[in-house]
Amino acid sequence: MSSKGAVPVLVLENGERLTEAAAVLQYIADLRPEARLAPPPGDLDRYRLQEWLSFVGTEIHKAFLFPTFWYKDDASKASARERIGQSVSVAAAHLSNRDYLVGDRFTVADAHLTWSLLLLGRAGVDLGQWPALVAYRDRIQTRRQVKAAIEIEMALRKTIAA
Repeated sequence: MSSKGAVPVLVLENGERLTEAAAVLQYIADLRPEARLAPPPGDLDRYRLQEWLSFVGTEIHKAFLFPTFWYKDDASKASARERIGQSVSVAAAHLSNRDYLVGDRFTVADAHLTWSLLLLGRAGVDLGQWPALVAYRDRIQTRRQVKAAIEIEMALRKTIAA
């Protein structure tokens, strides 16, 4: 559990804890640079990756909490869904003519966005109005490792809820 609350935490082999999705995902990508889950240091796309990790984490991933858990009245939930829609529209526009968020290959930012888009269904956000985003989400979540990660996360959620 993170001392920061509802923040991802990765416990490293030496017992140290690394928190915040952007830092955890960058760390995971850097563990195996040959997998090219993040562009190399010095490449401008590495900073584009950071842009997307930050945007997805703050504007899309965390946003699902407002209409799902934090807001109780319908007007507040509707307002939150509208704000989410604005953020999702940015990602949809970006992906309308490309396969991935950064460069020409899958990165940890794509994994983060895909998971975030799956969470939005729980928040009552219908992605159907963004066909390019639906196609992107469906395509990315069929990747073997993404599919496995989603299955693990769902199993953990069931264990925690029980």
